[in-house]
Amino acid sequence: MRLFTTVIIVYGSIFLASALVYAEKKSDIESVSGSQQHDSKLLLRQFSVNDFDQYSPSNAYELVKRIPGFAINEEESQRGLGQASANILINGDRVSGKANGLKKALERIPVGIIVDINIYDGASLGIPGLSGEVINITVNSLGISGTWSWDLQHRDQNDRVDPAYWRGNLSLAGKLATTSWNIGIDNNYQRLGHGGPETVSDGTGMVTERREEYATFDRDRPSIALGLAFNPLSGSTGHLNFSYEQLWQADLEERASDEIAGTLVELDQDFQRRAHYKTIELSGDYAFDFYVGRLKIIALQSNSRQVDNSLRFQYSDPQNDRQKSRREDKLGESIIRSEYSWQANNGDWQWSLESAYNYLDRFLLADNTGLLTMYGDTSYDHPRVNSKVEELRFETNMSYSAPLSPKWAWQFSLGVENSELSQSGDIDQKRNFTRPKGSLGLTFAASNLSNFYFGLSRTVGQLNFSDFLATVDINDGNNDRGNPDLVPHQAWKLEVKLDQNLQSWGALSVSLAIEDIDDIVDRVLTDNSDAVGNIDSSQRYAGRLNGTFELSPIGFIGARLTVDSQYNQSRLKDPISNATRRVSHEMINKSVVELRQDIPSTNLAWGVSFEQANYEPIYRYSKITSNTENNGLVIAYIEDSDFLGMKARFSLRNLSDRLDDETSQTFTPNRGGSLSKTESRARDFGLMYLLSLSGSF
Repeated sequence: MRLFTTVIIVYGSIFLASALVYAEKKSDIESVSGSQQHDSKLLLRQFSVNDFDQYSPSNAYELVKRIPGFAINEEESQRGLGQASANILINGDRVSGKANGLKKALERIPVGIIVDINIYDGASLGIPGLSGEVINITVNSLGISGTWSWDLQHRDQNDRVDPAYWRGNLSLAGKLATTSWNIGIDNNYQRLGHGGPETVSDGTGMVTERREEYATFDRDRPSIALGLAFNPLSGSTGHLNFSYEQLWQADLEERASDEIAGTLVELDQDFQRRAHYKTIELSGDYAFDFYVGRLKIIALQSNSRQVDNSLRFQYSDPQNDRQKSRREDKLGESIIRSEYSWQANNGDWQWSLESAYNYLDRFLLADNTGLLTMYGDTSYDHPRVNSKVEELRFETNMSYSAPLSPKWAWQFSLGVENSELSQSGDIDQKRNFTRPKGSLGLTFAASNLSNFYFGLSRTVGQLNFSDFLATVDINDGNNDRGNPDLVPHQAWKLEVKLDQNLQSWGALSVSLAIEDIDDIVDRVLTDNSDAVGNIDSSQRYAGRLNGTFELSPIGFIGARLTVDSQYNQSRLKDPISNATRRVSHEMINKSVVELRQDIPSTNLAWGVSFEQANYEPIYRYSKITSNTENNGLVIAYIEDSDFLGMKARFSLRNLSDRLDDETSQTFTPNRGGSLSKTESRARDFGLMYLLSLSGSF
């Protein structure tokens, strides 16, 4: 079936192109090479690598982070590729990888091979899905160049957390004839943890138990990625990308409990989790002039295997109070996409076809957990859950973008997708959905400094396959029944963006969005419980401000203030209490503020930053869990851009002694009833010392 789909899409693209040839030849429209610059492109800002010398970036990612008033948007997480959504292009092309995505691709580009950095209005590029400011990085490898980094981390508290001395990466890039290549080797090595007191109270507020908890989280994530870019003299272009990644994860939570009248019992309860993930991805694309336009074929294959083992037991009664679970997931994705682009009627046209096949195959084994009750069968000590979810999705889209006047431009897109969802194993069923989608965008260049975007779109959401299947969390005591009847949400979205160049004062970007959502995914009521499900309607309001403000004009030479702030507000009717609330666990607001000064006539710089985020509580059938970051996160650093030929940065992280607080309230019989128990904890992860060394060659 997948092979048949692939053949249909490829030959369908060629058939459409041939039909267009016949129609366009009647109008005597000339063929346009994909390498030509279209007059409709609206250039907003230009930079060279020298503009960022004060930051001594070693790769493209470090450079882009320093562009005034610009925030990096990765491709939206979804099955398939769909239209472009990342706001960075490399040599005019989007990054076709997913696991091997935009951030990793930028980190593998040494600064030395960057030719220029141009920022365009996305709607004027003729690439469906792009709006607002979009960066195009032009690179050209000459010889072999590379970058490297090494990070060291230590803490002054919580001696249960090991130092992290082995985090680093190496990237190489070069060119042979008309083929450019790059390779990246990364060891994402993390040692994290926190600890602190926890109290348990009854419904009247009386403390019934005091605890001391400590948790550590070890992560070892080595990976390798390779990329090839083909640019033959014919004008065709091609890319081939490969990545392989493994993750070893070890979590340990130890709890000592004081039953008020007794004494503190050391290591009264223990939770252990061991997980091993491995993912391999191969992707590529090839674009070539075809009759009156340009045809691009994109393909991606990704496979992942995840094994997760959890164990929890009580030291005072290790034989009778023991819980364990094992989950094995196999995930896969196969995508083929064709895009045919041409120019006509003073604008850019594109017609695309895409087919994507995804699956999640889960084996779940549990002992002494709620799975026994969940499935109503107590005859087995080790109940098993075996199920597989598959989706075969087709999407087609037609788009057109063109200037309306020297100041106005517009982009129109109309498409439809068809999705066949099937589930086998414990539940056997098949469903089919057909959803329209599209967008209309207008760009207004008010001046050389101000650019507005107005957009209206109809979007279709992507489902999380894990929500279809049962899961067990023996640490939090949450056992989730799968929901085989989930449907993807649909939404009308109205969006306004302003990109403002402040000249010597910096740059500013502001966006506002309103969404009217049908079938949003949240938690819904089931038989004396709840599960992930669809709620008929909801609304979401969002805003984001990203600004860079130069302070030299007010006498603070070499200093700048950067601000990135987001806010979300949503509304839906709670299916249990009937009260109006936000979407469960939604980010309410998040702010990152940094003050940095590059000291004039030196290689030194210093800075201080503040980060804080707030989230809506997690709502379950009989429990509400709230997470709060108290005091925010303050980081201070000093940087030397020429320390023995390297860039060195020493940082102090968590100067404000941020506490991660969590409060969990349990109600009887459900959230609409009375409070029966409250668990409150405050966890401190201490002051962290970080040394980062990096360079390029």
